[in-house]
Amino acid sequence: MATTTNDTSWRPIEPTMFGAEPCLVEATRVAAGQVDGRLRLIDDHDFFFEHEIDHLPGLYLLEAAHQLARLTTRGEARWASEAEIRFLRYAEKGAPLELQGRELSDGRWQLRALQGGVAVVEGACRWTSELIPLPALRAPALLRGGRAIPSEPVRREWVHKRRQENVLLEWLGRDLQQERFLAGLAPALDHPFFRPRQARCWPELLVIEALRQLAEAISHRHYGVPLGDAFVLEEIQIEQARPAGLDAPLLLVAEPLEVKRRKGVLREASCRFLAYHGEEEVLRAEGRWRVVPARVYRRLRGEALAASAGQRGAA
Repeated sequence: MATTTNDTSWRPIEPTMFGAEPCLVEATRVAAGQVDGRLRLIDDHDFFFEHEIDHLPGLYLLEAAHQLARLTTRGEARWASEAEIRFLRYAEKGAPLELQGRELSDGRWQLRALQGGVAVVEGACRWTSELIPLPALRAPALLRGGRAIPSEPVRREWVHKRRQENVLLEWLGRDLQQERFLAGLAPALDHPFFRPRQARCWPELLVIEALRQLAEAISHRHYGVPLGDAFVLEEIQIEQARPAGLDAPLLLVAEPLEVKRRKGVLREASCRFLAYHGEEEVLRAEGRWRVVPARVYRRLRGEALAASAGQRGAA
């Protein structure tokens, strides 16, 4: 990812920079081998803030980082062939946030999001315009016309959404013989947030959000997590062979790697995810998350929000 300028002053960015797609970066600063951005808060965004939430969603920060890359690189077609993201702590809505991108010696870019000089998200990604071969894996029997797997529609509360249009999974099924889960994505062209950015491929951000929703759905539907408990995505690693075209639907497969329960309820888990475009595997990922009981979440977040408000008042 090559930067286009070497200007250490902050340059304001118009909210309409991307047309109908709101720009989440309000200013950029570019130098050799590094880019910085200041986050713009749009807390009435129909997708990211469709319901009351006391912090910045991780997906909001990933979208801002992706926009920062688009703002500060040359216009060649590029996409993330690999990424590793760690969510370290909650990003508060009421505090300024800075995004940083740094070029690493191996060609990847280090990504960080900071509040008050403390990292809330960090990771690295590799940008490319080439197809990346993935070791061949046999497609699920469902794709090869094998045995049928019972499925059901995905309910909004399973993926913590109020609007049906923001439920990206159409159906969810469980393969009891191999203890894995399958889900189909809803058509991307019909979604009001992702539609303006459509070219010929499934948007990367949509696929990441679909993986997050799949982890939430299986936690509630199949592992006994009560509705209202807080889902905390801690880490995700992704390898993408190529962008998936809109000429075929995407099938997601989740294979649990580790499940930790307390009193019979999932509290921590890790999972391997695969995405198939037709019968071709185009993406694989691993994610780790934990579940916080609702009463514990309210207590912890109440204390954190009070401390944050006190710090801002003393500043």
